[in-house]
Amino acid sequence: MKKLMRVLCLFTISGIFLFAISGCSLNQGDLILNQEKQDEYTAYALVDVFWFLWNQNIAGHPTGAWDITVNGPLGGTVHIIGNNSIDQSNGINTLHLEMEMNECYGIKNDVYDMHFTGTIKADGTFNDESKAITYVSSSLSYYGTVGPEKYETDINETACQVNLSESFSMLSGVIDGRTFSWGD
Repeated sequence: MKKLMRVLCLFTISGIFLFAISGCSLNQGDLILNQEKQDEYTAYALVDVFWFLWNQNIAGHPTGAWDITVNGPLGGTVHIIGNNSIDQSNGINTLHLEMEMNECYGIKNDVYDMHFTGTIKADGTFNDESKAITYVSSSLSYYGTVGPEKYETDINETACQVNLSESFSMLSGVIDGRTFSWGD
């Protein structure tokens, strides 16, 4: 009996040791994303929420100055200030906007379920053929989950510095000193 107990104890300790050195951890029974992937998904979520707000509140409206407060995609509020314009000769949109988010909530199945608080500044140009937009925040807080179901990971960050660059095929940048690059 003592021998069986020693074997079981050794098996348990070996399993814990192997789990610890593998670098994996569990979240609701599944694997979690590493920090770089968490940052990629967070950046994607922030940009996706930005474009949702753009499409719902600015696209199709006259160009010019903006100072409006709107609801987030699924809750919270966003104060949008700044301006946008479009060059009719080449279809290039230019934007210089600040979005002051307060518990701005957005979700996309298997990608993110996030709340954002803080100001994000978006500057750049885009049309049907190209996109060059930067997103900067000196203090962005966010929480929620990111990643596909098997890898869904809880995140909660406060007062992060964010600097992102978006093109049609790439989203890259720095979140709180950590770099990432997602896309081609």
